[in-house]
Amino acid sequence: MKKFILVILIILASVATASYYYRSERISGNKRLIKEATQTKELRSANIEINYFPLMFKTKVLGKNQQRVSFEHSQGLNVYLGQLHAHSTFSFEGKGTPEQNYDKARKSKDLDFFALTEHEYVWLDNGKYEKLKQISAEFQSENFLPIHGFEYSNLIAGHYVVLNTNTFKSSWGDLSPDDLYSWLKKPEQKDALVIFAHPGFHFYRKPFEFSHFKFDKDIVDKIIGIETHHWDPITFLGPGYGGKLLFIDEAVQSGWWLAPISSNDSHDYRNVPGKSRIGVVAEELSQKAIFSALKKRMTFASSFPIQLFASALVGDQQYPMGSQIPTSETLKIICDFVIPEEEKVGLERIEVLINGKVKAIKKLRTISNADLTAVPQSTASGTRPESGRIVIDINKPNIPSSPGYIYLRIFGYKAGKLIPSPIYVAPFYLK
Repeated sequence: MKKFILVILIILASVATASYYYRSERISGNKRLIKEATQTKELRSANIEINYFPLMFKTKVLGKNQQRVSFEHSQGLNVYLGQLHAHSTFSFEGKGTPEQNYDKARKSKDLDFFALTEHEYVWLDNGKYEKLKQISAEFQSENFLPIHGFEYSNLIAGHYVVLNTNTFKSSWGDLSPDDLYSWLKKPEQKDALVIFAHPGFHFYRKPFEFSHFKFDKDIVDKIIGIETHHWDPITFLGPGYGGKLLFIDEAVQSGWWLAPISSNDSHDYRNVPGKSRIGVVAEELSQKAIFSALKKRMTFASSFPIQLFASALVGDQQYPMGSQIPTSETLKIICDFVIPEEEKVGLERIEVLINGKVKAIKKLRTISNADLTAVPQSTASGTRPESGRIVIDINKPNIPSSPGYIYLRIFGYKAGKLIPSPIYVAPFYLK
């Protein structure tokens, strides 16, 4: 008995020591990543031109009686803001009942939709899942869409946020992503929407997580996103499993057609709504419309509240973000945005990435001319972008051949990171 207790104590001490050194290394690594990100210089390309124009946009009353931006080229679509990853007491370690979480989200000034996605392993059962669906329905209103789901939380294979299913799948005993993927292939899960959750966040499963984005063409329509924003900067700034590309690029180049997803991963209702937002461009605020837009990858991920609409122009044809476009000699990307004045976040630089490589960087301002005093939209200027239009003209040879993709990473001064969904010149799974 004494030997057994000694072995347990040694194991616990080893885990504690490893966790301490990991946290120290992670903190040091994150500081380095953030420093490198803030010191990036301009990068010019002869075939990529980036311009920023301060603009005013018309507003309209939409959802929660707020003034929402009416972007002139949005084709009648609206920008809805929300979150798709949060936990309540149904996840055991969560604080706040489902009712408290939904109520806090519904009362927030700009959350149009909010999902509770409970950890399934030993705490979620059929009774709780049915109860969660019932509670979710009770909080639905004209201006607020509550969503329920679960977080498939496999200790080895990784975590996946799963939405739009009538049942949940336990990860207990599963050894690889194939177990989840087999479940998703069943007819009952034909409408499921799945997101790779916080890649790289848990160090101990990094050698196995998502089996490094192992591709399965039979569920490419169901796995629709990857979290690019989380507590940890590594999801946005850090290298992926191979050490060369970002996680989103590794996943896309493995074959997945993905949208960036922003996550607060709240475990405490008092932290709702937090700062991060997912922007979904949809016809209306309904589960059908929001899920349809997610399935089309018409999203953006941001670490701060913002209204944005991005699209690509190929000739006279307009394609919303996330679309698959034809190859062409020239391509124009238009990104309109409005940052609420109270956020006091100005845009610092814009990066253009093509097939995972940074091809152009434009600095909008430097630390020397940064002024975090909010500037009203009526007087927005280039030194403090508050609302405006980013126009990017790309000419061959920088336009990727099929398959390929282009996306933007937009940085705010000191705070704020934003990724509109990539524009795809045919996803890699079609190659």
